Amino acid sequence: MSTPNSSESSSESKVVLVMLATGKQGSGVVRALAQINADSPPTSPPPWTILAQTRSASSSKSAALAALPGVHLIEGSPSSPKALFAASPAPVYAVYSVQLGLDNLGGLDAEVREAQLLADAAAKHGVRHFIYAGANFGNAPGNRTGVPHLDTKRLGETYLQTTHPTLPTTFLRPVTFMDQLVQDPTTLVGRLTKIMFLCQLAPSTSLQLVAASDVGRVAALALQDPDEYVGRTVDVVGDELTAAGMESGWREAFASEGIKSEMRPEMTGGSALSWVVKNMTKDLRLMFKFFNEVGYNADLAAAREMYPEMKDWKTFLRTEAPRPA
Repeated sequence: MSTPNSSESSSESKVVLVMLATGKQGSGVVRALAQINADSPPTSPPPWTILAQTRSASSSKSAALAALPGVHLIEGSPSSPKALFAASPAPVYAVYSVQLGLDNLGGLDAEVREAQLLADAAAKHGVRHFIYAGANFGNAPGNRTGVPHLDTKRLGETYLQTTHPTLPTTFLRPVTFMDQLVQDPTTLVGRLTKIMFLCQLAPSTSLQLVAASDVGRVAALALQDPDEYVGRTVDVVGDELTAAGMESGWREAFASEGIKSEMRPEMTGGSALSWVVKNMTKDLRLMFKFFNEVGYNADLAAAREMYPEMKDWKTFLRTEAPRPA
């Protein structure tokens, strides 16, 4: 773990603990706050002392974050938040709470436990701003989507509201991440993910999407203006497209660079395989059922008014996606 120097630990620099800092959301928050530090006067302490939680401080992703202004790595586990707070050089002002869901080695039950333990620790340590990264639940009655990895986010919100009602909290509710759809097409997972979204969404279904980096920037907005954001539920969305719209947007985005590319990878039997995998996997089956029958309900115009630089699909592809071969 790197140690903040005395100037960075001064009372003028607020300590924020960012969970899963090398993941899509966490790194977006870290980079957004680090940019605020970079833009601040060099003669003053940075506005933020960013404690980036990671399981491995020696990983390449961790090293890249550690090079950013005001970032300090804290090696530790999401299941042991007490140790993370104990390692802080000063009282923790804010927390960005995000947990692994389907990728959690302990399963979705572990995701819920980790969210609860972090909320407990934040309340105990008098955190002034707790941002919980959940999910948009669409028009599902009682926010019960039936999708396991979305309903864990509802449980996280409910725990905060009932167990820690005085903890100053902002609920962020992002929609599907654009980042999922640009995974490496040379891998089976990358190819199959694209094919599944393009084939298993009904032709008339418009799916709401957001760039993980923009979720980080909205989190930074909230941290900079707690009077505006504490106590609020904030949907984060950047675009809304059918599968056909995703494909045409892909072509247009890369054609502007002189690259001829199709979003749908060449894969013999890919459509049939995506159907089989979806129907054999409960979470995926229920997720696409939710997409096709209920869907997200984030207000795209309100999100762009809140953050005018919110990326649409084509802008995301031009600025963040790997270039096609």
